[in-house]
Amino acid sequence: MERESNSDKFIARVGGIKTIKPRCVLIFGRSHEWNSEQKEDYRILNSSYQSLNILTYDHVLSRAKRILGIDELLTKGNNVDEIIIGDDLPF
Repeated sequence: MERESNSDKFIARVGGIKTIKPRCVLIFGRSHEWNSEQKEDYRILNSSYQSLNILTYDHVLSRAKRILGIDELLTKGNNVDEIIIGDDLPF
């Protein structure tokens, strides 16, 4: 990726913007039923790549809830329907 980001073809394709240290995020699969061994394997796999961050759908959902503060509201006994009214989803 880093080599490709320095090519004239890539720079022309992104509108002349010079990229430095590009990063990719791969979102794949679920992790809610992982055992401790699978979690450790994921940690090792993710740490072995410097420009690639591997997330699961569950990781993305958890981050979104933390950012929006939904996790805190749910732990206080609120219902999801009370937090999100109708089709007005916060993300």
